Amino acid sequence: NNSGAGGGGGGGPGSPDSGTMGGLGGPGIVMLRYAIADAAGSAPTIASGGAISYTPTHTIHTFMYPGVFAIGPTFNKTCEYVVIGGGGGGGRGYSGAGGAGAYMTGTTPVVGPSGCFCNVGMGGNPGFAPNPISWQPDFQSGGTGEDSTFGGTAGTITAKGGGKGAGFDIAPNSVGGTGGSGGGGGVGPGGYGPSMNNPGPSNSPGGNVGGSGYQAGDANYNAGGGGGGAGGQGGDAVNGRGGYGGLGIEVPATFRHPSIGLAAGPNGSNYWVAGGGAGGMGNTPHNGTNTGGGPGGPYAGGGNGASGETNGSGNPGLDGTGGGGGASGGGEGWGVPISDGMMSGGRGGSGLIMIAYPT
Repeated sequence: NNSGAGGGGGGGPGSPDSGTMGGLGGPGIVMLRYAIADAAGSAPTIASGGAISYTPTHTIHTFMYPGVFAIGPTFNKTCEYVVIGGGGGGGRGYSGAGGAGAYMTGTTPVVGPSGCFCNVGMGGNPGFAPNPISWQPDFQSGGTGEDSTFGGTAGTITAKGGGKGAGFDIAPNSVGGTGGSGGGGGVGPGGYGPSMNNPGPSNSPGGNVGGSGYQAGDANYNAGGGGGGAGGQGGDAVNGRGGYGGLGIEVPATFRHPSIGLAAGPNGSNYWVAGGGAGGMGNTPHNGTNTGGGPGGPYAGGGNGASGETNGSGNPGLDGTGGGGGASGGGEGWGVPISDGMMSGGRGGSGLIMIAYPT
């Protein structure tokens, strides 16, 4: 039974001679609520929810999981926010990578008393092959990332989940998916899958379902395209090498606090998010490895792709960044029974919600 849920255990088998017991009941749970002193240690906080950090100027609430930003009756502030959708999952085979979740930032008025729901989107499932014997129906696309939403008092802010990376399949299944950033195209009997654009404008204001995001890369011979990132387009596959993931983006300076660890970026800081995953490669020669989140990565939470020489699985996107999952390698040939039936694309990274206000 789930720990901390207080649920009853499952029943045992009907035969008294089986020797098998029923399931144990889950333990109970105790929750306490109390006022936390502010950074100066003098006054109780006027808001709760998520992991709370204090800078010299701001209070920051970070949500890695769904929760509630609860505010008291005296709360009346303009809040700065970052909302990131879950990253798309990488495809399996000579496939495309997942796109990053949409990245949205701005300010919004929040007035208490209220409970603002923070729904953090999960990353998309990886593409995998349940049947290790027949290739055609089993080279699957990844899943689309879930949307993240912040239900503020001035309206809901929605960041779309990243587009799914296409699998090795017959068109149109070899086309990357739409999302916050587009998913990379895959290779298949129907041709090389193209990339897809994201549907929204850059840095959309609250209430708009768009968000920043870029197109993904196209597939090429025996290699898939990279997923788009919040800060740049995913790379096209070139000469059997999978496309690199699109560059992510650095969060605003307000949220760059030592207590908040995100992902590495090209400038050496650890406050980057929403990088695209990298495409998978076949067993043909290629000119180097491919990386998530931009050339020379991995950056911004995007997962690396795998090569056919290793028949490896794609790396997952980093949770809490909305990074796209990398695509798997594809060492088997056309129609040849596959010996690596468990290799899969990388799961997309979960999204993130951060809220800051002057202390």
